[in-house]
Amino acid sequence: CLVWQMVKMTLLSNINLKACPFLVRMLQSGEDLEALLKLPPEKLLMRWVNYHLEQAGHKKRITNFGPDLKDSDVYCTLLKQIDPERLATTTILSNSDLLARAAYVVQQGGRLQSEFHIQPLDIVKANEKLNLGFLAALFNASPGLDPPVEEELKLMAELPEEEDAGDSREERAFRMWLNSLGIETYVNNLYD
Repeated sequence: CLVWQMVKMTLLSNINLKACPFLVRMLQSGEDLEALLKLPPEKLLMRWVNYHLEQAGHKKRITNFGPDLKDSDVYCTLLKQIDPERLATTTILSNSDLLARAAYVVQQGGRLQSEFHIQPLDIVKANEKLNLGFLAALFNASPGLDPPVEEELKLMAELPEEEDAGDSREERAFRMWLNSLGIETYVNNLYD
C-alpha cells in the first residue's frame, strides 16, 4: 500500500496547473480557474481523458479508471488524439477480442515512451490502480494539449505562487498525513 502511494505520488506529481499550464485548456464553460486549481490530480487526469474524447467526437466519457477502460475503446481514441506522430489508430476496435485490443494499447503506450508498464490482462480485468498509473504515464509522455493562449496566461498570472499559500504549516502537514493513509479520496483542502 505504501509502495503504491509513492508510485502514485510520483506519477501524479506533474498533473497540476502549475507544472502543466496547458491544463487550462480544459476549463469548462462557466468554470473559473480556482475551481480547476482545486481539483485533485486524479480528477484532472479523468478530465484530460474526457477532454480528448470530446475533441475526437466520441460519445463515451469515463467516470472511473476500471470498468470504463476495460474494452480499450477509450484508450484507442485517447492514443489517436495524443500521438504526436499520428500513428495510433482505432482500427483495432473492429476486433472483438478484448485482450488483442489491450495488447495494441500497451504497444502504442510503449511507443509513446510511457514509463509505466501495464499488461494487457490488467486492462481487461479493469485494474483501477494500474490503469490510473498507465494513464498518468501517457499524460506525462504526451499530453496532447495546445499551449494556453494569452488570455489564459493572464488568468494564470493571477494565481497565488504556492498551491498551499493560504494554509498553515500544520494544515499542510495534516493533509499530507491524511493522503499518506491510502484513502480513496485525495484531500487537498481540509475545509471543503
